[in-house]
Parts: sequence; structure tokens; C-alpha cells
Amino acid sequence: CDDGLFCNGIAVCQGGVCKNGVAPSCSDGVACTADHCDDVLARCMHVAQPGCCQTDADCRDTDACTSGERCVAGTCVSVAAICPASVCAAAFCDPQSGCGLMPTPDGVSCEEFCDVLEPKRFVLRNDVTAAIFNLRATFRTNGVIDPTYTGLTFDVADATGAVVYHAAVPAARIMAKPDHTVFHVATAKDGGLATGGILAVTLKMKRGVWALIIRGSAPDLLHALGQPTLALTVGFDPTCVRNTQISCTGDPTRSAACR
Repeated sequence: CDDGLFCNGIAVCQGGVCKNGVAPSCSDGVACTADHCDDVLARCMHVAQPGCCQTDADCRDTDACTSGERCVAGTCVSVAAICPASVCAAAFCDPQSGCGLMPTPDGVSCEEFCDVLEPKRFVLRNDVTAAIFNLRATFRTNGVIDPTYTGLTFDVADATGAVVYHAAVPAARIMAKPDHTVFHVATAKDGGLATGGILAVTLKMKRGVWALIIRGSAPDLLHALGQPTLALTVGFDPTCVRNTQISCTGDPTRSAACR
């Protein structure tokens, strides 16, 4: 019954008859935001009006999908909830009930699928106490990429398939340009403690191609320096990009370059 469109409401089957769901009410009760429903992101959006708020109280909304509302330099800001998806169900966030799952439309495969990550260079360097890494890569995908809502994960697996490094950057740490074609994580002042060692990220889209740079520090990667092959996965839940055949060369006691 469901058409996969969040803004139409989640339809259900009752007694063999399709019943339309209730369309979400996107009004957040804040005069300083313009509200609308977004089918792609499957949630209500609240666009802040610059120079509107004076105190944090002017920004406190009724949307269950946002938190930490505050007034910054006259503009309301908040943190969007990250809703996990499953293999055969799409995530949504209802302004009243919060995160939920809706079935994917007929004809959509339920098999897990990652688009291809194309590393230009993945350098691992041993600095005695940690492995310093720098990844430069490109990828194409039909999936929605917006890490300001989904966050970003980065996994490295060795030749046996065992994950030797996992890091996650929360959505709240990622900043975006207004058109959401450029994202970045500023150099972490905490040494990457809150992001699993990731220190900086830059993600740009140009002419349909995403360019990705990740820099970080990870002691767990030290023993991976001598691996002949590595597998890299970058995730933007539920979209991901992966390459399982990254060939590495170099001195395992000092550094390795993988492509």
C-alpha cells in the first residue's frame, strides 16, 4: 500500500484494504523558521530565518526530530536526529513520534549494496604511537548523500575481512554549504577522541562525482601496514561506498601506500 513517500503519510493494509496514513504536520511552533516536508530526507525541514531570534526560547520547537535548539547570532540552530535504516526499510523521522521505518517500494532490491569507492591514494604512516592515515577518493552514487543528517562512518578491513579500524563522525560535527554540495569536518581539537581518530573530512560534489578526503590517527591501523590488500568502506546510512581490493606496498614498519 505504501508509496514510499513520507510526506503522503505511511499507508497501511487493514482487512485487505489500503488505508492512507496521516500526512505529517511540519509546523514546529517556532516563528523564526519556515517549515516544509521533504520526501527525499523523509522528515520535516525547518529553515531558520536569519536575524529573527533573540533568545534560545525563541527557537525551542515541538519537533521530536530535533534537539539542542538555541539562538546563535540571531539565527535558530538545532541538531537533527539520526535515524538508522535497515536493509529493506527506509528510515523516516516523524515530528511527533520520532524515528521510524517504512517499507521500500515494490521493485526495490532488499540486498545490501554499496557503490564503488575509487581511491586515488590511501597512505598509512607509522609515527610510533599511532598510524596516521590520509585517504583521497572519488565515487558516484544514486543514493542521497547528506552527512549533516546521517553522519559518516569509515571502516578498514584486512585481507581476512576482519575490521581493523572503525570510526564514526556524528552529524552534528559536520558542516555544509547552503547548496549541500560541499561538506567538511574541521580539524578536531580533541585529537579525534569523539570521532574514532578522524581529524578532518572534506566531501565535495562536482559534475555528479563526489571527491572525498579523510585524515586521521588510529593506533588500531598499525598492524594493517603490512597487509597486501585492504578493504575500505565509507557509510552515509543507508548509502555506502566500498572497495575490497586496495593493494598496498611499502615498509610495514614505517609506511604503506594503497590504491
